[in-house]
Amino acid sequence: MGHDTLVAKLWTYIAMLKPSRQHARAHQCFLGLTNTTCPTRPIRFKAKKKKKKKKKKKKKKKKKKKKKKKKKKKKKKKKKKKKKKKKKKKKKKKKKKKKKKKKKKKKR
Repeated sequence: MGHDTLVAKLWTYIAMLKPSRQHARAHQCFLGLTNTTCPTRPIRFKAKKKKKKKKKKKKKKKKKKKKKKKKKKKKKKKKKKKKKKKKKKKKKKKKKKKKKKKKKKKKR
């Protein structure tokens, strides 16, 4: 095989590759490498899908939702505490009124 035919075969092989791989493979082939590393038919590798990153994003979203729920619970607890305090105040006021009435009755 002559030099020209080898070069022609390499160029046809490179042309068959994905555009993103053509530049790097041309460098490999023409830096003195033979067609043993650059076969006449390309071997195409499927690009790996990046699923892991998507899963991580979903997890982060779930965490945010949980935080919101916690805040709501805290607000509810605060409301309950306020209600309890109000009830206690009302009870104290009622007791004071009853005591005053008893004292007035005794004085009479």
